[in-house]
Amino acid sequence: MNSAAGGQSGAPDGPKQKRDPSHSLYIGNLPDTMFDLDLYKHFTSRGFKLKNARVMFDEANRSKRFGYLNFHDASEAQRCLAEMNNAMINGKQIVLNKQKDREFDSQANLLVRNLPKSLDQKGLADMFSAFGKIGSCKLNLRRRYFPWLRLCAVRFPR
Repeated sequence: MNSAAGGQSGAPDGPKQKRDPSHSLYIGNLPDTMFDLDLYKHFTSRGFKLKNARVMFDEANRSKRFGYLNFHDASEAQRCLAEMNNAMINGKQIVLNKQKDREFDSQANLLVRNLPKSLDQKGLADMFSAFGKIGSCKLNLRRRYFPWLRLCAVRFPR
């Protein structure tokens, strides 16, 4: 059961089609209570044209706290990324990326540690945007397991 409202999905049913990666976004740091339909409604109510939304769950049916948004075209995905990255959903600051990063961007050309605990994802992006266009900027994802480890990876396009 990956969705709210009695098994309804945040996606219109139909034949499976090959997904264009330029039309999809990874969404991270979701609230534990977020389901497919909730995610779909959150973004469509803000004017984004989604094909579907998917929250990922583990074998025990617990939220993995990330998912994917699939759009009708790449420009809509890009607009959502620009407008909604670092937005708040149910008290959690979400992170949007063109694709799910593993731990950090392997192409990062800057790693920073000993960051202040008060720094969030948006603050991090704001701090480094003064140095040029940012390709990716990610605060440590392992805070749940290693709360004392405060580091980030930033990639500036070449």
